[in-house]
Amino acid sequence: MPVELTKELILKGRNYKKKVFVPAYNAEVEIRSLTDLELAECINSVKDKKAAKFMERLMAGEKEVTPDMALESVPLLAEIVARGMILYDRSGEKPRELSTEEKKEVITQMQGMATVILAGEILQLTVKPLEDLQDF
Repeated sequence: MPVELTKELILKGRNYKKKVFVPAYNAEVEIRSLTDLELAECINSVKDKKAAKFMERLMAGEKEVTPDMALESVPLLAEIVARGMILYDRSGEKPRELSTEEKKEVITQMQGMATVILAGEILQLTVKPLEDLQDF
């Protein structure tokens, strides 16, 4: 049964977070969904039109993703991870979340297909109906 769309409901969805295991690092990281505007910025930021076509296919519900498709789309996936991954600098007295630009620098060093895994999880959160999320 649909409910009324309110500011509180929008913000609740915006603030939903999830921990994801990253096998390459044997570690967890917290992620969040992207807003419609952030997702559009990611797609527009990528010069390679193959990556944009890959994104269109995913958004249309295509389930089969070949390794070639994923590799061609790594720049787009890195943009998604930079916006959806919550990463902290804990070197100081008080932890602070890294900026998108700082996260991009870190993402360029990631290995083990971590970028692909994280982007997939962020995209799933982004397009999944909010009532399907646990603890929402």
